[in-house]
Amino acid sequence: MLDCINMDPALKQAWLSVDEPVERQLVRLIAVASQWDQLLLLWDRLAARCKDEQRHASATEQQILARCLALHNLVWHEHQASLQPVQTGTPFDPLSHERGTLHGDTVSAQWLPGLRNAAGQLQRKPLVRT
Repeated sequence: MLDCINMDPALKQAWLSVDEPVERQLVRLIAVASQWDQLLLLWDRLAARCKDEQRHASATEQQILARCLALHNLVWHEHQASLQPVQTGTPFDPLSHERGTLHGDTVSAQWLPGLRNAAGQLQRKPLVRT
């Protein structure tokens, strides 16, 4: 995951100190990426990219999100935070989905899965193309 972050200039700047040894960067990455607030900020950054570029999150971006979620879940024993996917063909519901495009009544693609916290509350709605 450290290599993925290092290849993403915006995430590298936000999460890592440039002048640290690799071992220290790894410790910093684990400490930062495992925090729920940072996970929400990561989702926000990725969603903004997807909206600006009108695209799905890349495989690397999705991998970073999933791995950060896995790090966060190491803190919890009984409950786990999770990604909230959405199926294509689902009717668009503004209470359940965040629109990445302006028009449409049906989800035609998921750009980024949503986030549910360890209590099961939807904190970020899935970002979709309609």
